[in-house]
Amino acid sequence: LSAGTVTLPTSIITGASEKTTLVDADKFLIADSADSNAFKHVQKSNLPSGALVSLDSSDSTTNVPNVVFDNVFSDTYSRYIIYIDTFLGASDGESVYFKFRKSDGSGGYTDETRTGYVYNVRHIRGGGNVYNDSATSGGAQTFGRLSGGVKNSTGEHGLKAVLNVYRPSTRQSQATMTYVTCDGTYRSYSNDDSMSVILSSACNNYHTDSMLGIKFYYSSGDVDDHKIRVYGVIT
Repeated sequence: LSAGTVTLPTSIITGASEKTTLVDADKFLIADSADSNAFKHVQKSNLPSGALVSLDSSDSTTNVPNVVFDNVFSDTYSRYIIYIDTFLGASDGESVYFKFRKSDGSGGYTDETRTGYVYNVRHIRGGGNVYNDSATSGGAQTFGRLSGGVKNSTGEHGLKAVLNVYRPSTRQSQATMTYVTCDGTYRSYSNDDSMSVILSSACNNYHTDSMLGIKFYYSSGDVDDHKIRVYGVIT
C-alpha cells in the first residue's frame, strides 16, 4: 500500500519455524534509528562477539555441607567465570576449599582428590600487613584453597569472589593434558576481625582426566548461606 496502516498477525513470527543454532549468514530485520528508522537487515556476523552464557547457579540460605556444580565444564568453552556473591560458613574462622569434579565412570561424578592442586593466596589485612597462604608439601595438595580464617558474623558475609577457570586448548603446548587453573580476586573478613583482601589464588590440577565440575566447601562445618553462578565465556 502507498498509504495507510497494515496490521500483521503475531503468528507471522510465532508460527514460523524456530532455528536454535545461528550461523553468520543469518539475518535480522531492524529499523535503523540513524536513518529515519528505515528497514535494514543485520547479519549475525555483524553482531559483537564475546558474551557470558549462564550454565548453572545455586542460591540458598539453607545449611548444606557443600555446593557442587557438575557437568558445567566442557570443550564448548575454553574459559569460565564463577561469581561467588555470598559464601558464608556456619562456623567462624574456617577456610574455604574447593575440588574439581570428574566422571566416576558410571554416569555420575566424583571429586578429584589426587595430589595436584597448587595455590598461593596473598592477603592484605588492616594496617597493610601482608602474608602468604601457600600450599605445603612441595606445593601439591589434594584440594585447592581460596581463603583461610573466614568470619561468619552478620554484615561480614564470608567470602566474595570472581573466579576464572581455564581449560586447555589446541593453542597450548599442554593441550593433551586436562589441567584446569582457577584464579581470581576475592574479599573476606578474617577471624580476628581484620579485613583480608585476597589478591590472587592460582590452583592447578594437571592430571589427564577431564575436569567437568567444581565443588566449594568449608574446612569444617556447613555452608550457611551461598549464592554462586557459573558462566561460559564466548570469545
